[in-house]
Amino acid sequence: MGFIVAFIIGLLLPIKIMWLWLWLFVLLLCLSYFVLYSRRLWRLHYNWLFSILTLFFFIALGLIRTQQTTPTDLEDLSQAVYIEGTVCAEFTESESFFRCQLIIEAYRDSLQSYPIASRKSWLYIRKDSSSNISSLPIRYGSQLLLATSAWRIDTPKNPMAFDFAAYSANQGVYYQIFTDLSQTKLLAHKPPHLIMAYALRARHYLANILAFHIESKEAYGIASAILIGIRSHIDETVQTAYAEAGATHILAVSGLHVGIVYWILLTFVGYFARDWWSKLLFLGLVLFVLWAYAFVTGLSPSVLRAATMFSVVAIGKAIARRSNIYNTLAFSAFVLLMYDPKLLYAVGFQLSYAAVLAIVYLQPKFAALWTPRYRIIDYFWQLTCVSFAAQIGTAAIGMYYFGQFPTYFWLSNFFVIPSAFLILVIGFAMFILSSFDIIASWLGTALEHLILTVNALIDSFSLLPFYAWKSLYLTAAEIYIFYALILCFILFYEKRRLRWFVLGFSCILLFSSLQFYRSWKAYGQQGIAVYDIGREANVAISEGNEVYFWLDSSLYHHKKKIDFAADNHCKSKRLLHKNYNYFGKDKPYLHFKIGDKTLLWCRQRIIEQKLDVEADIVVISHQYKYKPLDCSALKAEQIVLDASNAIQWNKQAEEDIMRSNPNIRVHNIHKEGAWTLFW
Repeated sequence: MGFIVAFIIGLLLPIKIMWLWLWLFVLLLCLSYFVLYSRRLWRLHYNWLFSILTLFFFIALGLIRTQQTTPTDLEDLSQAVYIEGTVCAEFTESESFFRCQLIIEAYRDSLQSYPIASRKSWLYIRKDSSSNISSLPIRYGSQLLLATSAWRIDTPKNPMAFDFAAYSANQGVYYQIFTDLSQTKLLAHKPPHLIMAYALRARHYLANILAFHIESKEAYGIASAILIGIRSHIDETVQTAYAEAGATHILAVSGLHVGIVYWILLTFVGYFARDWWSKLLFLGLVLFVLWAYAFVTGLSPSVLRAATMFSVVAIGKAIARRSNIYNTLAFSAFVLLMYDPKLLYAVGFQLSYAAVLAIVYLQPKFAALWTPRYRIIDYFWQLTCVSFAAQIGTAAIGMYYFGQFPTYFWLSNFFVIPSAFLILVIGFAMFILSSFDIIASWLGTALEHLILTVNALIDSFSLLPFYAWKSLYLTAAEIYIFYALILCFILFYEKRRLRWFVLGFSCILLFSSLQFYRSWKAYGQQGIAVYDIGREANVAISEGNEVYFWLDSSLYHHKKKIDFAADNHCKSKRLLHKNYNYFGKDKPYLHFKIGDKTLLWCRQRIIEQKLDVEADIVVISHQYKYKPLDCSALKAEQIVLDASNAIQWNKQAEEDIMRSNPNIRVHNIHKEGAWTLFW
């Protein structure tokens, strides 16, 4: 385990070292000499030196992989006339766009073409009323000529909002392209990876089998997610219900699914592996099926982890060697991170390893607390122990990323995990027997009824008291404290030393103090915020733990936009109760009194005139049609020019305000992002 910790430290260190390859070579030579030529007695006395050399070797290896996968200079493609590239992922569909990843291979200006090192970009193709994803002429491996430019992905302009730029960079994507089908020319078809092309073709074939034999769209969405890893067909309300019930892990193909596939192979084929050649044949079958399944389901981080781990287990079984599960996990993590260091930042990767490590260590400890007499009771007890162990391992990560904790996770797993097993078995049987229409139809009907029953049970959880804890917020520091707490109590259990208990209890006090301080600070707080939501005007007024959003009509009817922009910020400020208010066009301005501060929200033509206004804060919206205002009569401390104004209008207004009254603070949301003030 130690080497993977050192390797991860190297991946995380934000430093660049010159001649890093030379240092790595020197460390490798020292390690080789130590192992091959030094005497046994010398190695025994200086084993600490070997450990230090190994530690620095893997740290250096991590630093090298980080530098290799992080581009230092990115080309400016915003002035390009044409972009050439190859589609390197499947398309997904949203309300307005088809989206995929594109490898940019060259760009052209008006004179010539310039090849570049392969850079990835998000490609967004606008939808029209008649287009759908099945009729899209572009697929994985399509080489395209796009009559447009590519832009760097902006960092978020709202506080604590989802950082799409960082999320994309962790996948090696740094650009985004928006275009129409009319601006897209198909040049050729050359898949970047032939195996992936065949896997995606197999995935489409299996998806068609599911669609043919399952009539319910709701059941089809769940079946395609569990069986072949396509989650784009799941209704948002269904996905939310699974998340709040603590059952969302069955919708993402993970170790549970790969483990069931391995168990099926072991049960129905492993019996025949008796001599060395049949064991070798069985090993080849297991490796082929596991990795074929991983490719077909999309190679998510959790699938990669599970496929690598079970591959190591299968190899150990074939050569009659039992491997240590912790070493197996460490080896699988090392292989995956060597291949793609950015996986370390993937939520699925973090949740997967946290869950498995917790299950491996904690589940036997919990199970040993009670030994039921009857097998059926023991089965549910073991399932409960697994559920609690996994939740302890993933609770902090889940609250950090998703802001909620499922209260009844232990109850939902009683039927969700057995149901996932049945869905996989029935689904695989349907795929194998798809040529026999009658049998496949029966299996499809059984699968549909099973999924709809599970969905109904999941929905019933919302009727239970204290259904789920929502609007939770943890900082990165609190996550580290949480896992330090777990580690301290594990060491106390293993070592029986009082100091570990004291340290663990100190972690509890520190964690609770941080949470209490944030709640106490929010109790009497007041605040104002203007968020960047495109051309939509908005003002948020906060008192205590309540926030009142005043919104344009278009934004009022699409509240998801304001929630997406402001949700994390509201959670961090403990603003748990949201109220939405409509600011109609019939009102040219609104006047607010918040504590000892006054706010005037101006819009429409009112600001064409000279305003004799006294307000601490003035927010100006919807002036893109009008001339910049005359601000000589404004007596405000702060003026906020929001994103509903044109970019050029805000720029000119900012210059005019600063010229007429340099003492007024001006915040241009187009340039500086959202504006917030809390006291």
